[in-house]
Amino acid sequence: MSAPEPGAPFVGHDSRSRLQNLLGWVAFVGFLVAAVLTAPKGALRLDGPAGTLKIVVAVVYLPFFVFSAYTAQQESLLRVVKAIFSWRWGKQVVADLYFSMLLTILLLAGHLGPVPAAAWALPIMFTGNLGAVPLLWLHLDGLWLRFL
Repeated sequence: MSAPEPGAPFVGHDSRSRLQNLLGWVAFVGFLVAAVLTAPKGALRLDGPAGTLKIVVAVVYLPFFVFSAYTAQQESLLRVVKAIFSWRWGKQVVADLYFSMLLTILLLAGHLGPVPAAAWALPIMFTGNLGAVPLLWLHLDGLWLRFL
């Protein structure tokens, strides 16, 4: 199976697929808003123990988020994943991604407790670092103090 051309449009996808894609992004942004609204006191402050690191992470994350949202509108993720799974290295890269996401969830479970970490597990497993980075960012001061 050959890989789709980079930048290939949503060939063969109807307006229903695009609507589902859009609804997925709306749900994800809604989850992020809920996370911010329920974050620990002081989580949004940039003058805590990890303040500088929070700024750096935000500067890197925001363009990553925007590019991911743009790419999701330009290419079919399912089509790309189907192509990736046709290659051995593609399977290994996906397994590595999910292993690292599982480790992130376990790290956060140790810090937050199992219930909050479980609430984040699904968004993290579906979005990878798009879901993990905001959670880490919101708890970075506590993680910084705990582990460093």
